[in-house]
Amino acid sequence: MNNEPLVLKVSDLVAMLGLSRTTLYRLIAAKAFPKPVNLSPRRVGWLAATVDDWLTARSKK
Repeated sequence: MNNEPLVLKVSDLVAMLGLSRTTLYRLIAAKAFPKPVNLSPRRVGWLAATVDDWLTARSKK
């Protein structure tokens, strides 16, 4: 099994969470969603484990 972390693109998050890109970035600005990690100067992504942790925390509210 591959032990490398899975990195999600914004389009993956939009499809997975059912949120618009705008809503996602508003949540990030409000510090209500994890910040992306820089993959290159023009590319960002989110670690799947971080997003899973966020979803778990939201489900406990």
